Amino acid sequence: MADEHNELREARSRRKQAEAALAANPDKLTGAVACLVAAYGGLAEGPAAAVARIVAGARSGWSVPAWLDQKLSTAESRAYTAKGDIPAALAAARRADRDTPVEAAVALAHASIAAGDAENATRVIAPALAAGSRASERVRLQAWLVGAQLGYRRGDHARARSSLASALRLAEHEQLRLPFVIERAWIWPMLRHDPELAHAHRRLLPPALYHDQLSAPESTPDQTSVLVIEPLTRREREVLGHMSRLLSTAETAREMRISINTIKTHLKHIHCKLAVTHHAEAVRRARQLELI
Repeated sequence: MADEHNELREARSRRKQAEAALAANPDKLTGAVACLVAAYGGLAEGPAAAVARIVAGARSGWSVPAWLDQKLSTAESRAYTAKGDIPAALAAARRADRDTPVEAAVALAHASIAAGDAENATRVIAPALAAGSRASERVRLQAWLVGAQLGYRRGDHARARSSLASALRLAEHEQLRLPFVIERAWIWPMLRHDPELAHAHRRLLPPALYHDQLSAPESTPDQTSVLVIEPLTRREREVLGHMSRLLSTAETAREMRISINTIKTHLKHIHCKLAVTHHAEAVRRARQLELI
């Protein structure tokens, strides 16, 4: 479909045509599938909250077939992860574990990474990475992308690069660009620091990114160490801003009028996303990346 190839203008046009057809002759199944397509297009374009609403609309007013509900739950999990609602993302991923457990495992591993639980993500993604041809190319591609994130999270850049290269090779045959656009927050920086890999798969990359490779300086270990696994939410940046002023956790909670436990949850996510272990390092890395 157009969305899978990230032909977003064409995909939007087709969704509008589908909406017009549904208005003339409503059909719940057709409408729900159209919502699923729109949801994945929305993950590439944002905002994530709108994607969650699209999925809710697809389920409204009828009994959704199990196979479709599983796919909607997977999309919902990705939307909640992008939104920063990790408990909801994990719950949606667990609901997806029905007829296609490999696809559900990818969603659960993705949400686990965002939750800072790399150990669980490693455990649940292992069967998906070992599934081989028993899983669809799209699911295998997403599994390799999760593997790349985990490799980076552990500081194993060689494994991260190998996993990303495997995903890119798998995408070349059908020119599947959408998964890379959805994950662009961490993939684009990684590729900017790897001109060789970017050049080898330039047909999958947006022109602006590829042109960056032509003039990009050769990366250094220090540069690759500040890549961001997931984008920070507005609230996470706000927490970092207060921490940069040397406020304590309690003082930050009072400033933001939220509980200390909520601040601690934000900090856990920040540490995971920036691949750090303490607050001072998080502030330093956020300044390097011009996030605060």
